[in-house]
Amino acid sequence: MTTDIYIQENKTETFKKGDKVKMHSCLEASNPKYNSTIWTCLTDSYLDRGKQEVVFLEGFSGCFAVQFLKLDKMKKLSKVQQEIVDLLKKYPAAYINKSRYYNHNDVVFPPEESFHFKQFKRPTFQFLEQNGIIRHLEGNKYVLADNYK
Repeated sequence: MTTDIYIQENKTETFKKGDKVKMHSCLEASNPKYNSTIWTCLTDSYLDRGKQEVVFLEGFSGCFAVQFLKLDKMKKLSKVQQEIVDLLKKYPAAYINKSRYYNHNDVVFPPEESFHFKQFKRPTFQFLEQNGIIRHLEGNKYVLADNYK
């Protein structure tokens, strides 16, 4: 078992804990389940006992070779953007209603919740859509993209 102490003693500079990465040039990257997934590094990159540079990824079993990972070039999410993503993760039945007429959009929550919507500005929506964080569901409804769930 790899301990935090071992990782710190064998740390490399390729990736830092919290970095967002994508798989490439490997069998896993061609798997439809993983090919568009943006992974979060759970640890700094480090040399394993076989001297291969690896990192642990959130939601992936075991460590992964850094030679098959690249930093995701998407900008860091703003506070509002992260809040929208967190709400959509917390309430899977919630969705974004894209407004056609106003400079705002709404996150609409299921009826059983005590609050029914949260408004946010159009540039936030555009950023989330253009970076593949949300996807079109139907009509004016958008939901969290599968690789962000």
